[in-house]
Amino acid sequence: MNVRTRLSRHAVPVLLVALSGTVAACGNAPGAPDPGGRGTTSPTQMSPTAPDEAPSAIPTRTTPVPGPVCKGSPLGCRIYRSTGGRDGTGELAWLKSKPLEVSMYYVNETWTVGVKTPCNGLGVEVKTEAGKWIPGNIIATAMGCPGPESGYENWTHELFKQPVTWKLDGTKLVLHNSHGTVELRDAGRNPHM
Repeated sequence: MNVRTRLSRHAVPVLLVALSGTVAACGNAPGAPDPGGRGTTSPTQMSPTAPDEAPSAIPTRTTPVPGPVCKGSPLGCRIYRSTGGRDGTGELAWLKSKPLEVSMYYVNETWTVGVKTPCNGLGVEVKTEAGKWIPGNIIATAMGCPGPESGYENWTHELFKQPVTWKLDGTKLVLHNSHGTVELRDAGRNPHM
């Protein structure tokens, strides 16, 4: 027998005793003291599992989280694309050449107007009151945009910072407030809903 083997055989029990003290001090082992003073962890406090399953530290959700829905929206499940508009400076040609797309969905118990600008997308939480959308939180994506597209996004953001009067007449939607007016047409079913 070589010396190495003999040392290993005698060292194993000592090593196991040393390791068991280290593991117990970690506080993660069943019956280990908790240095934070919250008590000890016992096997009965762990999540129950079937006999043939390994314990899982990741909780599983049994109730699905509802996603956004468009049914019941003032705009239905449709997307509206701008065809023109104006503000105090006059006609805004970009609303036709680089159109806004507007849709509406319900999520987290709130109606949200989704607006795709030539730059970023906006999500405007709104309350609907007698032909008006009263804005709440506005969330925007954060893509950097060169040139005039950034200005188009800023213009749109300003439009939705105050209540917007909306009128839907067949396939035509008009949005208006003191900032400006946007005319939109039905562009089809929202493929994301």
